[in-house]
Amino acid sequence: MRLLVCGDYIVYGDRLPNQLKTLECFKDIINDTDYAIYNQEFPITRSKDYYSTKRYGLRAKTDPIMLKPILLAGFNVATLANNHIFNYGMSGLRDTIDELTNNGISYVGAGSTLDEARRILYLEKNGIKCAVLNYAEHEYNVASINHGGANPIDIISVLRSISEARKTSDAVIIILHGGIDFSRLPAPRVVHMCRYFAEQGASAIFIHHSHVVSGFELHNGVPIFYGLGNLVPGKIVTFDCLYSYSVMLEIEPESKSVFFTGYHAKWDQDESRVVLLTGDELLIAEQEQQRLNRIIGSEDQNAIAEALHMEFLTRERESSYFTALTRSSQLMFRIAKKARMINAYHRFIVRRMRLNRRNSTLWNMLRCETHRDVFDLIYNKHIDTYKNQ
Repeated sequence: MRLLVCGDYIVYGDRLPNQLKTLECFKDIINDTDYAIYNQEFPITRSKDYYSTKRYGLRAKTDPIMLKPILLAGFNVATLANNHIFNYGMSGLRDTIDELTNNGISYVGAGSTLDEARRILYLEKNGIKCAVLNYAEHEYNVASINHGGANPIDIISVLRSISEARKTSDAVIIILHGGIDFSRLPAPRVVHMCRYFAEQGASAIFIHHSHVVSGFELHNGVPIFYGLGNLVPGKIVTFDCLYSYSVMLEIEPESKSVFFTGYHAKWDQDESRVVLLTGDELLIAEQEQQRLNRIIGSEDQNAIAEALHMEFLTRERESSYFTALTRSSQLMFRIAKKARMINAYHRFIVRRMRLNRRNSTLWNMLRCETHRDVFDLIYNKHIDTYKNQ
């Protein structure tokens, strides 16, 4: 069995001018696969009934006509566990499922109830059965006891599903939507978690959401891919958002071992289409990924954290978090950025964070599991009052 696993398909409304050629480069690859999997980032809907709990953040959607490039390329499986799939509540989710189903695309990772969202997708071909598990981090769009949405990551639930899938499947694939936006390296927590899933029976693990390509590793013989990037990008926040890494996974019939081939690609902004990298561009992408692989696979347990501080956690990003946590003026923060005075602002906001006792209490509450349990109870009762329509 062969499966192609790709990253986020991010299309705003009906804004994609070159539909016939958008994903043309994958057509021959997909013709040689049994299943081609992609992440449907936004709900496929024309609904205007947005998810009322989500008062802040992007409420994007994809027009049904924008499913055409996916169909022309031959994709036949969509993952829905992500942080935007419930942007338009149950109406948007139902529309998405209907559009996918009516066009012959299987889906996994979301549903009208929490139990439905946790459903395992089983794929079969030539006597091989593969289970696909799909999860998203806890943002606005996860399913709850009151409404549907994306399948939330819960380590105990994941382990139970791996165990259940292993009883009847030759392979178990986990696809996670999470990670730090625009970071080419995963957080140490994510690495620790994925390695544990590999030890408990996963055959391969894939992650998207960060919008950039990350590295990969083999843990106990299990490939773990920490960032596939954007299959089709939305807003180009950084130059890295143009690039993606798709993986062809092959499950060997006799031993049920998995082998993989990676495809580096980029978004051609002039042509509005994805192109596979070749020549020097491919060499540069491979060398960068190998560098990331060395950091991820380092025996030094602090290597990833140190690299994140050096490469990602700039003073501007730290200042953004501190500004939010101290409820300081966003206007002052934006002025400091525009005036190129972020270093001075960073010194000011760090000092304010350290000196305020209430901020110290807040950090403790954010880090403590029991306090987060209380936050969840309050959130579900008083903040997320949305219920299935």
